Amino acid sequence: MLIRVVYEDNTLDMIPSPILQIGIECRKIKMFYRESEKRWVIVGEDAIRQDHNGEYRDGPDRRTIHAYQLVFGDDLTSSPPSAASQGG
Repeated sequence: MLIRVVYEDNTLDMIPSPILQIGIECRKIKMFYRESEKRWVIVGEDAIRQDHNGEYRDGPDRRTIHAYQLVFGDDLTSSPPSAASQGG
């Protein structure tokens, strides 16, 4: 599933859902569209995710980091990809 996101530089893009969390944790994503609520979620202001205990998670997930590197091919320190560079 692809999720609409707005990067910190205000670039609009669509990314695979497994990549969303790492993009948020690396502070590359400013907001994303939550289809289930039909609204934009602002990172740092709105609730993002909870674990199975109902507590908010913090820290990178190794599987997601690997997926991010496979999709974007960077070390998580470079600028976010533009829609044009991702074929969108």
